[in-house]
Amino acid sequence: MIDNDHTGLKQKKRKVISDSAVLSIVEVLIRLKGIIFLPVIIATIGLDHYGVFVQILVNQFLILSFCTLALGMAFFRYTSQFEDNDVYNLSIDFWTVIGPSAILSLIGAAVIYVLSPIISEQILDGLGLSSLRLSSVLVIIGVFGEQLSRYVQSRRRFKLFGLYNIAYQLGPYLGFCIGLLIKPDLFFGLQFYIGVQFVAVISLFIIVLRTIRFCLPSLSRLIKFIRYSWGLMFSWISGGLLSKIDRYFIGYFLNPAAIGIYNIIYAVASFLDMYTVPFRKYFDVYLPKEWDSGNITKVKGQLKEGLLYYLIISVGTLAGLTLYLKPTIFFLLQKDVSYIPNFELLVFFIGIGLLCLGISRFYDPIIKFKEVNHLKLGILVVAVIVNAALNYFFIPLYGLLGAAISTFFAYLIVLSFLGVLFRLNLKPVFFIKVTGMMIATIPIYVLYRLVEVRDILSLVLCITMGITFFLLIILFLRVINIKRLKSFFV
Repeated sequence: MIDNDHTGLKQKKRKVISDSAVLSIVEVLIRLKGIIFLPVIIATIGLDHYGVFVQILVNQFLILSFCTLALGMAFFRYTSQFEDNDVYNLSIDFWTVIGPSAILSLIGAAVIYVLSPIISEQILDGLGLSSLRLSSVLVIIGVFGEQLSRYVQSRRRFKLFGLYNIAYQLGPYLGFCIGLLIKPDLFFGLQFYIGVQFVAVISLFIIVLRTIRFCLPSLSRLIKFIRYSWGLMFSWISGGLLSKIDRYFIGYFLNPAAIGIYNIIYAVASFLDMYTVPFRKYFDVYLPKEWDSGNITKVKGQLKEGLLYYLIISVGTLAGLTLYLKPTIFFLLQKDVSYIPNFELLVFFIGIGLLCLGISRFYDPIIKFKEVNHLKLGILVVAVIVNAALNYFFIPLYGLLGAAISTFFAYLIVLSFLGVLFRLNLKPVFFIKVTGMMIATIPIYVLYRLVEVRDILSLVLCITMGITFFLLIILFLRVINIKRLKSFFV
């Protein structure tokens, strides 16, 4: 019996590690999509129309938050606790989410279509009206894509989710670029983008349908799911506004090209939030049962440990991005961004804002498990109002740097509120280790000052040396517990 338990624990540990590896690799590939395909996009349609494309994706993201009602999060909280052979309950949960979502997706698509002329005129200098209208189809595809992906994750099929995520997010960019190479026109390329994403969603839908049966949605479960998810839905809307609203102000006060430049920096800095993905998937699926069983101390312990490892990765990344993003853009994209004032400060403020966002993710499981999602909603609403006000005043004064500063303060507000309301009981030793991480970034700055980056080879050499010194100091200062780290793999 002990051997069986031990074997089962090892198998679970291996699955968690392999799933985390797959999720990490997939997220890196997805985050790199903008950088990989950016030269083709800008070379074919220019920076102005790239800004229109970014605005299309921003619109889709925001409207999806409403159309999905965040019902898919109920898959994590409740459906994840059903066994795979409980087809009856799995089927009811699935159709209870998909049914209302399908209806709302049509409403969301209509909203985007109707608002397209206003967005084109007020934000995009009259550009891209036909593309904005066509993008309304993305709302319908996106709603089904989001709900299906959450159901698959709730079944702990993370490898399938990883393959789907590549097809759903990386595939459309590839299709978009192929379309632009055939005909350098945003509207034409967008058709390819939509076609690839549609195929990815339909394929996953077929796979899921093979594991369940058709059931009428359950009104009682829908009410239960909405009670849980309504706060998350408005939190997503607020969170979406918080992360995207600066693009609207940039387009209004500056121009579509400025949206494109800002988005390039934001996309690269978003790696700091991407690092949280494996942790979040694990927390969402594996910890609800522990929490409901009363193992709250154990849950918080895992959250704190995950936060420590996240900060080690993110602090080093933030230092490297701040100093080396400008030459990286020059060598990889052949774009000289030295004309942008205070470029390093711009990267730093966007990056530290996203670092605050990443840290705040580790408080989200407590909010979800306590089912007090409305509290985070209130915090996000405050942050959105502050962000909008700061953007309104700072962008005319400081340009893109004003948007970055606004983003930082908004995310800092969120993190501060969550830290006070949902304490992780962090000990002084934790903050000592964080200090050690900051000390470990010093060699990265020294290398930047001493070694001139003249070509791609010297850039790679400086980054490699910086990572090496950073990790060596982390180990020397015992920020990481090596024995604990080994236990994950043995």
